[in-house]
Amino acid sequence: MLTSFRNFTSITSLYIEEIPNVKGLPNDFLQNHTLLDHLNIDKLRNLESLSNKILDNLFALKSLEIRNCDKLESLPEEGLQKFHSSEVLRIYQCRRLYSLPINGLCGLSSLRRLWIQSCAKFAYLFERVRYLTTLENLSPYDCPGLNCQRVSNISFLSDL
Repeated sequence: MLTSFRNFTSITSLYIEEIPNVKGLPNDFLQNHTLLDHLNIDKLRNLESLSNKILDNLFALKSLEIRNCDKLESLPEEGLQKFHSSEVLRIYQCRRLYSLPINGLCGLSSLRRLWIQSCAKFAYLFERVRYLTTLENLSPYDCPGLNCQRVSNISFLSDL
């Protein structure tokens, strides 16, 4: 079923929802979707990882939302570096997600909103977040593993 989307190269928004037993998306799944500007991955309860290859050619992506992916532990390190036009990154209820990729934030030069909510194991917002100079809204909410000392070390948070 997932492979049938490869030929729809002119779509701009894609919602991937409630596909049971998917542990990973095929590497070439979004290879030809260079016009995609919104990607929403929701309720893939068994999704364990997203490879760098999946996000490789999504240069026009402005918004990435990942929700209710209970087994997702990490986001692709290199995959996020190419999202120069991305403005919104939302992550909700990914119970095993521990942190954002250390170097993955470097390419997000247009990011305005970063929301991480209800991620029980999320523990680190790396200092590199302060280099997101266009960031207007940082919202870590209901992440019990993220304590105040870790967040207060990011100097610009007091200005938001």
